[in-house]
Amino acid sequence: MAASAKNHVVVWMNYLQKSVEIGDYSVIGVIVAVSVVLLTFLVFGFLRQRQNKRRGVLILGNCDAGKTLLYTQLIYKKHNQTFSSISPNSGNYTVAERKNLEAGVIFVIDSSSVQKEIKDIAEYLYTVLSDNRISNMSPPLLVACNKQDMSFTKGAKVIQALLEKEMNTLRITKSAALQDTSASNNNTYLGRRDRDFTFNDLKPMKIDFVECSCQEKADINAIQDWLAKIA
Repeated sequence: MAASAKNHVVVWMNYLQKSVEIGDYSVIGVIVAVSVVLLTFLVFGFLRQRQNKRRGVLILGNCDAGKTLLYTQLIYKKHNQTFSSISPNSGNYTVAERKNLEAGVIFVIDSSSVQKEIKDIAEYLYTVLSDNRISNMSPPLLVACNKQDMSFTKGAKVIQALLEKEMNTLRITKSAALQDTSASNNNTYLGRRDRDFTFNDLKPMKIDFVECSCQEKADINAIQDWLAKIA
């Protein structure tokens, strides 16, 4: 096959040479036109492939957790007074020399009020983790324990333990509810059935916990390091 292709190339080169010698430049025009079309398809395919690889990082969390503050710190590198967002914010975050991040989720928690809001926080996080799109993609997820600059805050390890305990309770109640409705396919069960819930059992999804502060004197180094890791 290789020899046959080589013979075809030789024949076309000879034909092209004879066409130039006799002044028939129409063949050259056809070849140039075909080359331009092929080049266009190659460039379009390359750009489309790059566009398909462009993914985003979702910043989620309960109200007043600090999502918008984190967004402004990451994108604009400054502290702005923020209010409850009516519409989603979006922007480009550059890591080193790469402009595109892999798909990921940052779940922001108010560390100063996590004790009294743990049920609502766990409910929201459970909904995120049991979402079919999330479970199919298994993106890396970062739980950002925000407002560490405030008094009486809980550390990342304590928050992880509180969430695991609450998520374990949620898992039991939600599984019972599905059985009561005669659900044939339980897609919301998280972790292993033979032991209490832990985030380590959500493999292949990788879940990390970090401490941060998105206030004026921001401390978001751990979040920036995580973003660089998934880039």
